[in-house]
Amino acid sequence: MNSTEKCSIAVLMLNSKAI
Repeated sequence: MNSTEKCSIAVLMLNSKAI
């Protein structure tokens, strides 16, 4: 995967945890 994809996935996970 591209670094950008990894970053996007990490952000999504962080958002889900925040919720």
